[in-house]
Amino acid sequence: MTNTATRLGAAALTALRRFHNPLPIVAASALVTSVRTSSAITMKLDELAQRSLRDVEVRDPILLCGNPRSGTTFLHRFLADAKMAHACTPYDFIFPALCVQTLLEPMKAALAARFPSERVSTPAHKIGLTLAEADDAALTLRYFDGFFASPLLRGFKEAAPENIFVSETETFERDADFFEALWRRKRSANPKLRVAAKLFSAAPRLEKFLARFPRAQVLYTVRDPLEMIPSAMSLNLSMLKKQFDFDSLDEAVKRRYLQALYRSFVAQLRSFHDVWSQSSEVQARSFILPFPRMMNDFEKVMNQALEFLRIEAGPYQEVIARTSAAQRRYKSHHKYDYASFHLDPATISRDCAFLDTWLDGEGGVP
Repeated sequence: MTNTATRLGAAALTALRRFHNPLPIVAASALVTSVRTSSAITMKLDELAQRSLRDVEVRDPILLCGNPRSGTTFLHRFLADAKMAHACTPYDFIFPALCVQTLLEPMKAALAARFPSERVSTPAHKIGLTLAEADDAALTLRYFDGFFASPLLRGFKEAAPENIFVSETETFERDADFFEALWRRKRSANPKLRVAAKLFSAAPRLEKFLARFPRAQVLYTVRDPLEMIPSAMSLNLSMLKKQFDFDSLDEAVKRRYLQALYRSFVAQLRSFHDVWSQSSEVQARSFILPFPRMMNDFEKVMNQALEFLRIEAGPYQEVIARTSAAQRRYKSHHKYDYASFHLDPATISRDCAFLDTWLDGEGGVP
């Protein structure tokens, strides 16, 4: 609790110094304190009432850990909607205890209808109370830490770290314990289905994740960095603009933040590529999905991915074929002005040249 309070206090000071508007942090503080306290108590009640929860299999999650805007959300929601795997939602993050979910079940539809989707969503990423969402978001609500809180906590420091998404203190065991607790509850509804977890935070500590979850497998989505990085930066900035009026900041502060954000997205990409390149075990347990194949050859690549995951593809051929046709018809209308992010296409291409083999290849397992 002390560490969480410290992080919230630091974020509030950042908001006061940089944005002159601490209200979003005050609201976040109230929400995190409420969720942390209530979930800690009610999850303990779960374990007392259902001791069998401890025996639910969680050693074999499907980890989706590509960079933001590389197709992770599409793939995550496809697996969940097709009932190929369980996936956590904001509903699970806010009300993680099964005893609470049972009580709220009659009101779930009404809560979903009243969820402020329009306020928290962006044109590029719709958020809903019952839509599959990145498991990293659970850490923000539980500890005000993790991938989504990191840019606010570390991105505005004058000497920002090389990767602002990685905490200065090691939190892996804490995070893994909490994810296990979430996944046990999710899987208890149907133990035959694995959990698909979207974890951007897994890439820099992949070997630890694979050691902790010895039957886990990785689906890694990769996209042309000239599209992926400005899109991810735009998504990040849209929330800062909406909540903190980012555009009103001093130009030097904005430039420094954008440089730290860009550097960190490249570091995320490199961290996965480096450990994959150096470990035959990581290669054997990872399936690479190039974004162009997900768009233009989804049926074939999805069947290959399901074979890798040891999921029987037969029952899903209709939904796979229907999704494949929709993917081929889809045209992105997003345009990005590199200069607005202080980016240069040539620099991005040079910094991310290590991805070329994956982007030009068939993906899969080597």
